[in-house]
Amino acid sequence: MNSEVSVVSDKQASPRKLVPFEKSKQERVADVKPIIEKLNELGLNMSLPAIKRLYKEIAEYMKDGNSRKINIPFPEVKRRIKGFLSGDTRKETWVKLESDD
Repeated sequence: MNSEVSVVSDKQASPRKLVPFEKSKQERVADVKPIIEKLNELGLNMSLPAIKRLYKEIAEYMKDGNSRKINIPFPEVKRRIKGFLSGDTRKETWVKLESDD
């Protein structure tokens, strides 16, 4: 009785789907550090509702790693906080104050 066993190497197996390059928690913390430093430099703290909301978004982002768009009205300074917190290593994390016309 002859029985053959065939072995398929990883190279011969069907190609795997590409998954997004997820940032580690350390990478996410490093991404938001300059944002927090700039807020402190500008004297913008959590006593302002818009900044408090931004900090909540940042905390959730650091915790779960999910990307999120930021669009927070900041009427105290007639601006809007806009940005993108990226959970993907191929995309930039950024936040800016934009004129709220």
